[in-house]
Amino acid sequence: MTEQLTLNKITDDIADAMDKPFDVRFKERIKFAVLYWRAELIRRDGERNNISKVFLNSFVTNLIDVDYADNCVIDIGCTVKRTKDKIPVPIRPKDVDSLFQFVGTADGTKSYALTDLEMLIYYKESKFTGKAPRYVYMNGYIYVYHNKKTKYLRVSGVFFDPRVISEVTCDDQPCATDDDELAIGGDQIRTISDGIIQGKLRMPKPSDEEVRISDEEVEIQNTRPSERRSRR
Repeated sequence: MTEQLTLNKITDDIADAMDKPFDVRFKERIKFAVLYWRAELIRRDGERNNISKVFLNSFVTNLIDVDYADNCVIDIGCTVKRTKDKIPVPIRPKDVDSLFQFVGTADGTKSYALTDLEMLIYYKESKFTGKAPRYVYMNGYIYVYHNKKTKYLRVSGVFFDPRVISEVTCDDQPCATDDDELAIGGDQIRTISDGIIQGKLRMPKPSDEEVRISDEEVEIQNTRPSERRSRR
């Protein structure tokens, strides 16, 4: 029976190899590093091919009524739908406009089109598509226009930290843990684990909001740390 790959298991293996099995703070840094480099490898693979559905997270979240302006000072007297909770920014390949794989009805049978806020007025005047539901991703929320009856929204995407989805689906309760299976490929595990243990992949800090890497940092198999530093 194949052992389940969890964030805790991957972290423990790396920490053991680095002779720090009981260093709690160091293990938390390893967890972030694993997620960081997993996101990078997924992004790079997505630039060459389509991102595998293995990494896809799909969930249903609540929609609430808000004023069209959605501002605590301004009220223009017109309501639209907005996700109750903020939706994390998904991982996306370079030069791809769509953030999410799917945004639409809770049963997944009908998708909504992504649009820009300033374009809504033009779509509304269209004879054929004026009443079609559309969405905007803004300030961390998804806003749904032209569909006032729907109460739920299905969202699918590939996220940097899959655990954050529990904040949206479980009423702020941590229903996902580090002992749940982590969607990660065997080749990705080897690249990340070897890279961290051998010092070829840096240990990023949680303050590194933008996940950006070079070819040198991913294609590490034949590169010694001293060689990589000398080329910078």
